[in-house]
Amino acid sequence: MVIPVHDENGIARPGFRAWVVWSLVAANVAVFALLALLSTPAALVIGYNFGVVPAVLLGAPEGSALGLTIWPAVSLVTYSFLHASWLHLTANMIVLWVLGDDIEAATGHIRFVVLYFLCGAAGAIAQALSDTQSLAPIIGASGSVAGVAGAYLLLRPHARMTVLVLGLLTVRLRAYWVIAFWIAWQVFNIWWPISETRTAYWTHVGGFAAGLSLILVMRRRGVPLFA
Repeated sequence: MVIPVHDENGIARPGFRAWVVWSLVAANVAVFALLALLSTPAALVIGYNFGVVPAVLLGAPEGSALGLTIWPAVSLVTYSFLHASWLHLTANMIVLWVLGDDIEAATGHIRFVVLYFLCGAAGAIAQALSDTQSLAPIIGASGSVAGVAGAYLLLRPHARMTVLVLGLLTVRLRAYWVIAFWIAWQVFNIWWPISETRTAYWTHVGGFAAGLSLILVMRRRGVPLFA
């Protein structure tokens, strides 16, 4: 696992208040903590109702048998607040914290909210299309965070990052090396999976592609690319 834990000052100058990033991190942690207090059956009910179930989202016959009450389109937002484990949550929130402030500064607060959730929706749809009859709920902020990483790649590819590698050591690398390695790893695991895993790699790729596209039209006037 490769996780950026710090980047040099960039678009978000000292004193910039990334209210949206901070609020999203707080909300995700709060939801995880609250769900941890529930019984396993209750948590599963929430996971199915507020996660994205591909067969339900795409209207497959298998999905109707679940009898879920939430409107499927709403789950494209709510699924991003659910996480399978503390590690899943922590990794997503660290990346959002480190990269998100620059993207929020580049787009403005409101447009960052839109970008974040559109990337999450794109990631969930990509994953659903890869397995249209699946009844396993897609959960996590990974699609949204991948979109933030995609936007960051276009805005600040040359920024220096401190990266935690395998939880053991830190190295300093340019952002384009870190993000390019990460997305290449996602694509590799889609086509040549090295182990059985429940990781939703298409969610990462779909969110990343959305972030690349959306930042082109959602960044503020005067914010350059490839800085």
